Amino acid sequence: MIPKQTLSTVQLTVLTAITLLGVQFLILPRVLTVTANSTDGWLTIVAGALYTFILTCLALYFIGRHHANDLYTYGYMTFGKIGGTLLLFLINVYFWVASSYQIAAMAEMVRFYLLPSTPTSLIKVLTFLLIAYLLSGNLQTILRVSSIIFPLTLLVAGTILVFSFKEMDIGHMNPPFTNGVANVIFNPNGVFFPFEGIEVIYFLLPFVNKKAKPKLAVFSTLVLISIIYIITYLIVVLNLGEREVKTLVWPTISFIQSFETEGIFIERMEGFLLSTWIMQFFSTSVIYSFLSGYSLSKYTKLKKSFPGMAVAVAISMIISLCFQHTLDTRILSLISFYGFEVVLLLPFVYFLIYSIKRKVVR
Repeated sequence: MIPKQTLSTVQLTVLTAITLLGVQFLILPRVLTVTANSTDGWLTIVAGALYTFILTCLALYFIGRHHANDLYTYGYMTFGKIGGTLLLFLINVYFWVASSYQIAAMAEMVRFYLLPSTPTSLIKVLTFLLIAYLLSGNLQTILRVSSIIFPLTLLVAGTILVFSFKEMDIGHMNPPFTNGVANVIFNPNGVFFPFEGIEVIYFLLPFVNKKAKPKLAVFSTLVLISIIYIITYLIVVLNLGEREVKTLVWPTISFIQSFETEGIFIERMEGFLLSTWIMQFFSTSVIYSFLSGYSLSKYTKLKKSFPGMAVAVAISMIISLCFQHTLDTRILSLISFYGFEVVLLLPFVYFLIYSIKRKVVR
């Protein structure tokens, strides 16, 4: 599978941003409120965006500094064929789990709010079949679909949030750093959680054209997503309160259900949010599945596009089907998140070891 270097800065931004807007948007208020143990989650988002930007830009610098075309090549340069292949397989495992988690969470949401009597396994199988069909094309096909879903997501989320401003109760906000600073801006489980998905930019580099600016794409993505997250967090927490938010599985959806918009032809808007986020879950899983299929072609005989993608989707579907219950989905979430942290920091390990290796050889 030979990548076509066609992605521009804007297209790279779209693919990266749409990967971040998966499960996080719907559970972010609960996770950050529990992590910070206060209403300072918006400060956690600011700190996380800053940390993520610095780490990602450094990682991109390291990859370029040693003239590696991408993280795949960097792994082979650092650890040789056997070590590089093993690490590539572990990255593949992360992609499979991340893709599975998105669809497992989507199936749970659909069962909870839309189709309570429909087996989640049926929802998962049908969704993965649709993913496989989309992956029968190429990255440009995925980009075209993402370019439709992403603006729609921003439009629906933005409209709902605008109508929600009047519901905010500033009395639910505590003074900053009431329970200390460490949990707010130094807890990895909080600061990096909103930006799980940013690491895909490492693996999209082979598809980026020479005029594109990956660091600008990272900056644009983090600014846009941070604004959306901060507004969402403040609206949900200031409406429901800290204690209630901590107890809700899907606090963003619960908040949307709690109010009605008067004066327009549609008074309840959770249907728009749910239908839009089903597409959003799908898009995020598609990108992870695409990268897992592309990664397989790097160290297996599946050099052609569709066989590799089909195998990748099948593995993700099997993993997702093995995790059928809410507790199982949370286990998938933990595996996916800690895998993200490892992959985010992997270029630093490569840089350190490869730098030592070059000095020893000299």
